Formats: sequence, structure tokens, C-alpha cells
Amino acid sequence: MKKGFTLIELMGVIIILGIIGLIVTPIIQGLIKENSETLCLDQIKVFERAAKNYVSAHPYADYSEGKELSLEDLKNEGYLDEAQLENPKGGVFTGTVKIEISTSEQYKYTYQFNEDDTRCDGTKGQNQNVQENESTENGEG
Repeated sequence: MKKGFTLIELMGVIIILGIIGLIVTPIIQGLIKENSETLCLDQIKVFERAAKNYVSAHPYADYSEGKELSLEDLKNEGYLDEAQLENPKGGVFTGTVKIEISTSEQYKYTYQFNEDDTRCDGTKGQNQNVQENESTENGEG
């Protein structure tokens, strides 16, 4: 009596593994895409926190007309490092964080993409009155 698998049995196993691969691959790709979008939005929160730290360190600056801080400025001031500027969608973030103050003394921090930035949804270009993420805070930041 021979030991081992027949060709039919091996082909059956290969077909089953192929079918499982076809089912699992799109699911994994979707998870990877979703995680990179989440990472991108988390990165923008880091930029906004860096701007809040900047405002806390410069409380007497005039923010009533709004102020834009470039990521390069935040990096040069020591609020960000080079690794934090890497975009999970590819390339490097080069935008600005816009700081606005409302009449109720709330600061609003909004990241604005530059033309060369890859947005969190994978498209390129500046904001078109769309805010990917914004945060608001009372007081001096």
C-alpha cells in the first residue's frame, strides 16, 4: 500500500487555498487602506497639538486675525520632528495649521493641505473648503 496524497487531493487543497485567498485579500486590503487613513488623521492631530503648544508658548501674540503656522516653522521651533512630517499616504506633509480665535475666546486649529500634499483620502491638492480635522479649545491654547 502506497503512502501519500494523490494528485486529485493535492489539486483540491490548492483550489481551496486559492478560494480562501480570493476571499481574504480584499478584506486585508480594505483594512490596510482604512488604517492608513486613520494614521493620516492622527498625524494631523499631532500637527494641531504642536500648534496648541506653540500658542501656549506664545500667549501674547495676536491671533485675532488668524495665523497660519507652516509645518516647517513648527519643526524649526522644535514642536515637530522630521519623522512626524511623513505622510502615510506617501511623501511628506507640507501644509499649514491655521489658528483662528472666535468671539467666545475659543481657539480653532485646522490643518490645511498644500497642493503637493496627498490628502488622507488619497487625493492630491489643497482644501476646497473641506476640513479633514479640526479641534477647538478654550483659553490660550
